[in-house]
Amino acid sequence: MARSPRALNGALGVALSLVVASAGAEENLLTATIPKSGACFARRYDAPHLRAHPRQSIEFVRVSLRKDRKTTGENGRDMRIELRQKQSTVSFYVIGDCYWIKAMYRDGDFEPTAETAPDGSGVNCIATAAINGSAEDRGDLEIEIAKDGNTISLHVSGIGLGGWRGGDQSKPSQFLKLGDDDLTFRLTRVAPDDCAGLERAVRLD
Repeated sequence: MARSPRALNGALGVALSLVVASAGAEENLLTATIPKSGACFARRYDAPHLRAHPRQSIEFVRVSLRKDRKTTGENGRDMRIELRQKQSTVSFYVIGDCYWIKAMYRDGDFEPTAETAPDGSGVNCIATAAINGSAEDRGDLEIEIAKDGNTISLHVSGIGLGGWRGGDQSKPSQFLKLGDDDLTFRLTRVAPDDCAGLERAVRLD
């Protein structure tokens, strides 16, 4: 039986909606929200939060995402992370690279949320142990980016990250062991200049 023009238009509209929804789900939020010139995300945990989470050792987190290295693909960004532990005057620095993954493997109990990528897409990052382009794995991270790009959730997969305490990259990298309350950080986008100190503190190459 032939369908009426109205029925055909309705079916076409449904099909078009599915295509648009699928295309939106596959959008690379990393490059869509983080320009090559970079973006900065940070959080300083206040005293009430730390009292409520006594096993959390990290009191300050700052993340810079930008495209600095020529070897970083167009769909990726270079990563710098600064972690400051309670009662410490020296920060721990991590470097690496990040790429958008359509069906990201999630090593943990967290699930994608409606404000990020509901299809499970996200950003996978690998921390590196040297500034000479070494691909030696020093920890994996996943980043969920809000669709508006104003917040990220940083998830550490495993028990810690490799990097440098104090930023002296002439020394061998160390491994910072993290507890269960130091594996997920929700950070807010701040002014790009707020990451200038972090970007000066550690080199990528």
